Amino acid sequence: MSARDGDWLFVVEELLKHTVDIGHAGYLAFEAARRRAHADGEALPDLTEVLQREWAARLPKHDITVLLRELVVTVHTTAGGGPFRWARAVRYLLASLVRRDIEAPVRQSWPAYVDLDEVRVLDARVFLGPVLCLGPLLARAILDIAAADAAAGLSLTERMRAWPRIAAADADLHDRLLAAHLVAHPPVAGAAADTAGVGEWWDRAVEVTVRLLAGWLAGRRRKAPGWPP
Repeated sequence: MSARDGDWLFVVEELLKHTVDIGHAGYLAFEAARRRAHADGEALPDLTEVLQREWAARLPKHDITVLLRELVVTVHTTAGGGPFRWARAVRYLLASLVRRDIEAPVRQSWPAYVDLDEVRVLDARVFLGPVLCLGPLLARAILDIAAADAAAGLSLTERMRAWPRIAAADADLHDRLLAAHLVAHPPVAGAAADTAGVGEWWDRAVEVTVRLLAGWLAGRRRKAPGWPP
């Protein structure tokens, strides 16, 4: 732990970037194979088989979860007991990786159907099908770091300083993460409460609730055009 520094973080970043890029290269290969099969009148390829073949050069899923877990635990754990100098860089790194995943050429639909409560990084109990989808693991790592930040007494502003990068790529995913964190870590009540922190939590909770309800209503109207405005 004491040897972890900016160079260590850079190596982890490059490994995870490579993993994200190979992941999307696999989906691009599937799309190309699907178009060829359709044009030639052949049976459509099996997604799992294509991904397993294309992802053969990717990090094993155990290594992926270990790297993410170590990013999370390093932020508030050092051998000497002092703060990790690159903690803010870790938060920005994970937010940037989520954005890289979301903005890839083949858009993945995992934000719409994956229940992040069922995704684990810290205990590595993860199974997302026969192949590993990296996006949910990145999102869970972000929530785990935010939880550790809350336990350490960091303000909401500091915990979420890097989150605008996620919002720029997928506002709905950003709001899901924000809502999940706010629900899991409400402000401390009583005489010891941080008045400013309570007010910030409340303001963010109201804002994200309004956005989530608006998104839900818009989705219902798309599915049922007769719904009242």
